[in-house]
Amino acid sequence: KGYEQFSVGPGVSVLGILLLITAMLYVPMAQARQAVTGNWRCFYQFRLIRTLVRRRWFACFGLAALYALCSLPILVLMSVVIFLPNVNPELADATPAQTIHLLNSYFFWSALFVFPAFVLLRLVAARTYGSTLLRALQSGAVGQDALAESEWHVLQRLDLLQVQAPRPRHPVWRIVAWAGTRAGRVTFGFLTGLVWFVFIAQLYIAQFFNYRGATVWLNQTLVQLPWFHHLPATLKNPWTEFFTAAVVVFVAWRLKRAVIRLKTFHRH
Repeated sequence: KGYEQFSVGPGVSVLGILLLITAMLYVPMAQARQAVTGNWRCFYQFRLIRTLVRRRWFACFGLAALYALCSLPILVLMSVVIFLPNVNPELADATPAQTIHLLNSYFFWSALFVFPAFVLLRLVAARTYGSTLLRALQSGAVGQDALAESEWHVLQRLDLLQVQAPRPRHPVWRIVAWAGTRAGRVTFGFLTGLVWFVFIAQLYIAQFFNYRGATVWLNQTLVQLPWFHHLPATLKNPWTEFFTAAVVVFVAWRLKRAVIRLKTFHRH
């Protein structure tokens, strides 16, 4: 009785979309905090991250829009592969080795956009996190005990830890400040969620034109690993490269932690 289970697929899909939208309201700011502090545990400081996001809905909306904008060319790059034989009919008769060589070259040159876009999004998220944390700290909304040790030392050295009285705002900044009110938070929270829905919809569209398996669902290029090398499973198992990339990132992270601890040990 397949008709009785017809709603299972769409229901799971809708639930997944809602969960991913909820996660993406949190993840960019949390990633920035983890990168700044160098401590993976800081990613899970839910109360602090939630406070920062609520105070800067307007900036979070802009960051979500930038994600959606940068994802559009990636949507095109992922989808156009399926039409390459139509552009060049000779590709239909290519051997598996020739096809792999062509796709390797295609995805290599695609990285000229993908990786800079990945870095740009991290830089914007870091700037948003830094300015939001500083304003929250100086307004008294966040205490010094919420800072990581490295953050506290930097802000202490720059004499930026003091609570400051609110300054008169330019009319333009008053509009931005409205985003921090209850009505503004609701409005920009809804708009930000809507933009993240557009971002997720692009993934569905890309999978519709050129389905590339579970690796695309599990790893979004601009959010997680900047891995953009989607060879058909009939030509090469994609999981080998995916896990290799994950292991390389993990090892690099552990080496960085070891270097930091070694420097700290020598200082003391």
